[in-house]
Amino acid sequence: MADQGQYTFFIAINKCVDDGRQYMMRNDYGSGFGQPGDFFCWYNEVYEIIEQGGGGTTHVNVANFYPDYATAFAVCPCGLIPAPPSNCQDFERISEYFYFYFDDNCSVNSQQVAWINSFGTMDIYTFRGREDTGYDIERQEFKSAPQLYTDGWTEVSYYGWNEQTKVWNTQQALTGILHTGIIPKSDADWITQELLRSSSVWLVDSEGDLYPIILTNTEVVVPNFQIPTQVSLSIEYKGGFPEKRQNT
Repeated sequence: MADQGQYTFFIAINKCVDDGRQYMMRNDYGSGFGQPGDFFCWYNEVYEIIEQGGGGTTHVNVANFYPDYATAFAVCPCGLIPAPPSNCQDFERISEYFYFYFDDNCSVNSQQVAWINSFGTMDIYTFRGREDTGYDIERQEFKSAPQLYTDGWTEVSYYGWNEQTKVWNTQQALTGILHTGIIPKSDADWITQELLRSSSVWLVDSEGDLYPIILTNTEVVVPNFQIPTQVSLSIEYKGGFPEKRQNT
């Protein structure tokens, strides 16, 4: 390492960019901090010290060094806050760092709903919150004809004369509740004004086919933009094609 008074001078390369550029750095943290083969984090990117010395045109303030790239990368993943050095001036941190991680699989659901809007065209919205489904079941019953009394009061015919109640038809309709999760108020206003007031609504399956549904929400509350709160909506529905099962 190259120590000159209260500073440490070395040459490093940016492992996140890995473009071959070499940076002559001066570590203002103190003397003896940084030697060839060490890795460190600067502006959330990983750098490797390849040589001691250099002119120190880029000033850093680094206290922690790591033995390999993997250890350093675990502390500062590349690319979240890219700020490669570009001049000889010092960089100052105004406040703490904020990290945002994007997860493509964070949604628990991705059910699309299509409807005819107030302009007569079709809109589509994807509900990414939880989905609850079930069935609305209606049964129709009948009673079998009893045996004639003339058969006598035998032990078998005594219990109701063999009369029996049966189900001859069952009508089932898919029901469900779709949740948006936390959404912007502009989206919530669009859904309440258009989707919840539409008379033609469909679920869109994975093949792109439309399954008609009937919304069963009985009240629509338009979001109040004057109140700074988070918004989430739910729609309730039942299937437009009831399934019938009859007793043979």
